Amino acid sequence: MAEPSAVGTANVVPPAPPTTDPRWPSTQITLPIVAILGYTAFFISGFGVDLKGAQSLPIYIFLGLLLLALQTIISETRTPTRFLYVLLTSGFALFYAAEVYFNRVDNFARASWFYFTINVLLVIVFIYDAVARRLPGQAHINGQPMSARQMQLNPFSFASFATDFAGLAVLFYTTYGLLNLIASIPIGLDGNPIVITIKPPIGSVSSLAQLDLVGGFSASAVALLLTGIVGVLAVAGQNNVSAFVGDAGKIATVAVNQVLLSLRLVLGPLVWLIPSFALANFSDGFVQYLNNNASVRNTSIGDLFNPFTASAVNHYPQAFENIGLLLLAAAAVILAVAVVEHNGQVIQRTLRLLGIAGITVSVVLFLFIFSLAAVNAVLLIFNPSARAPFQVGGDTLIALGAAIVVFVYTAITSRGQGQSAPPPAPAA
Repeated sequence: MAEPSAVGTANVVPPAPPTTDPRWPSTQITLPIVAILGYTAFFISGFGVDLKGAQSLPIYIFLGLLLLALQTIISETRTPTRFLYVLLTSGFALFYAAEVYFNRVDNFARASWFYFTINVLLVIVFIYDAVARRLPGQAHINGQPMSARQMQLNPFSFASFATDFAGLAVLFYTTYGLLNLIASIPIGLDGNPIVITIKPPIGSVSSLAQLDLVGGFSASAVALLLTGIVGVLAVAGQNNVSAFVGDAGKIATVAVNQVLLSLRLVLGPLVWLIPSFALANFSDGFVQYLNNNASVRNTSIGDLFNPFTASAVNHYPQAFENIGLLLLAAAAVILAVAVVEHNGQVIQRTLRLLGIAGITVSVVLFLFIFSLAAVNAVLLIFNPSARAPFQVGGDTLIALGAAIVVFVYTAITSRGQGQSAPPPAPAA
């Protein structure tokens, strides 16, 4: 029996348009809640010196919640399944980054069994999604419907299975590279790398990274074997090598789009580790900045509101470093969205939301720092030896400068739009 055509669109059900339910509450409700949570997080971290290693966690948790909210807002598929997928995968990435970065003692993030479990789960998710693509309904594991282009490959052809094994090989090579990375650099506050070993070793394979490399080569061998079978059947059926080459190009185009989405679903949690660690780094750096402020005793309460005192000027480099860490975290979010979503409209929406967030944060941060400095002043009036982490400094000047630039830009653009608007039509 001849191999069924690798490329075809017979009996293809068009994908359902993505739903926008459930909806977020109105901004009149969510924005005040976000502002109060942010203010509380910074207040607790600033005065929570007794929390020691967990002093940065309130800020990190707040930023992590914003990251989860961003993912649900930018997604074009807002179904309960999609929300659950984001909560489980990205929530895990945030939890893992916190365990590695803030927990100095041995924990699950440094245990071999944890990485073996993650490896197995990644393979299971990939296989599950590969099976789901061949079932009626043709929806991915995260609730996202398949596009027509992704459904053009015959699900039970040798070419389709070849692309599945090629994607599995890419998955193994990716985990191999990540395991080698975390085994070669110091991670966390204790500065120790994470090395995952196999005890007892399987032959000469003594680490999980080596085992992933074996899996990658094995999947590559099967993918190449199946691709060779596709070539043999094409040449035998059409007696034309050039026809096989043309079909192979079409198959490869469809296959890449089909397998890449499965890989993005599987590797999504790993990609979101990048912004998670960036947020952890920023949270820790900002708390160190607050602790350095608190270590300097001001001569008067008025110094809390003076960004040009000697102690405030000395902390300018650290303030600029924190701004850089925050920009790095924003860049990491954009990178993660580009890799996971692979959608131009979603990327543009993310850039627009981050721009709006940057404008809002610059204004709100300026007001919040002055508000927290006023709280410091009240505490110092009652207790002159009280802790004073919140002082107007370099970060406040940066926020003020950004707010002025945004205000001027908005005023100019609004005036320009008003002048260019056509005059109203005369009444009939």
